[in-house]
Amino acid sequence: MKFINEKILSLSNEDFNIITKILSFLKGNLNHNDNPWYIGNYNYNISQTYQEYTLNDIFNFLQSNSKSIESKKFKEQIQFYLNFLVIKGRIVTKNVLGGENTYKAVPDYKIDSAYTRNYSNISIAPETEKILLVSDTHIGNEEYEDFSLIQTVFQYAEEYHGINCALHLGDVFQKDSGYGNYNSIAKSHIERFIEKFPENIKIIAISGNHDESIIRYLSSITYLGYPLGQHYLSIVKPNFGMVLEREYGHIIRSQNINISLKHPAMFNMFFPYIKTYEVNRKNYPFDLFKKYNTNNIDLYISGHFHYPLSFSIPDENKETKRVYEVVPSLSKLSYNSCVAKILRFIYDDSNNISHYGITPLYYTEGKIKEKEETIHETNYQLLKTKKR
Repeated sequence: MKFINEKILSLSNEDFNIITKILSFLKGNLNHNDNPWYIGNYNYNISQTYQEYTLNDIFNFLQSNSKSIESKKFKEQIQFYLNFLVIKGRIVTKNVLGGENTYKAVPDYKIDSAYTRNYSNISIAPETEKILLVSDTHIGNEEYEDFSLIQTVFQYAEEYHGINCALHLGDVFQKDSGYGNYNSIAKSHIERFIEKFPENIKIIAISGNHDESIIRYLSSITYLGYPLGQHYLSIVKPNFGMVLEREYGHIIRSQNINISLKHPAMFNMFFPYIKTYEVNRKNYPFDLFKKYNTNNIDLYISGHFHYPLSFSIPDENKETKRVYEVVPSLSKLSYNSCVAKILRFIYDDSNNISHYGITPLYYTEGKIKEKEETIHETNYQLLKTKKR
């Protein structure tokens, strides 16, 4: 590969050969049996459905088809190729908490389309027990950022709870202050991020309002003319992935629990059909939730406010229950207060998530301390109980 001024200008024949093999492998399991439009050897693109594969699946395939492969180095290179194919809109990736990300080929008619540009899937691996919840690290804000605290929390989560994955609820970086050349500032932010951000746990981050500046800068770094954007962060930090904020949040549907992820919680955040003028601002958000909450979300999680918050959302049907958790800032803003939370899933005998727990983590006197865990039933469990 040739690099000039952070731009990758060319690929070798070997690079193209590997990328072609990756695409061939990802497209190799077209499911004809489930395809009503499949006739003989001709297949309408609109009906293509492809299987999902992990990085290990792809690596093992390439390894079995090549004679000389250096494992670790080559695996990192494959990860880079996959990121490039995601950027080109040739494949999509699912970010898996507690497991390996998966990759899936895109049908020809969807290549580099609104579908691939807006695709952002987050899921939870089966039987994942705990997830660390952090937010608002504000890397680049010299007054707030604290890599020592970040490392302490991540090490505590791994050592005392066996946690191997985390959700970051946004504002990983500090925004452009509007002064000077932001490109040089952004480089400094990313260099510190690469050097000091934890590597012991897999992290999936939702972009926050402060992250918009760094994403704009990263979009100026191109690969064969394609802007890398937030994908660049996964290239320089393989255990880290960022998905772009959505107006009404990302929804994780897994194992009988539905979770909404959002950086800032604003009016109409959860309910796109509600007009702002219908909300009694004096009693917001409680009246809003009480009157209009009819969707099937068990747990709402957000960041942005820098302080911890936790409350149950009243529901008029009296059959289901919603909980709203605000994750505090993991920075100097939260000294002697809550700095993070742990989300724990509790499985029943049928291996369904029937309950979940939230444990606040505090940082006081240079140590992490836990407050008592609160346990909540999922709507699945509540409805199951009421049917009995």
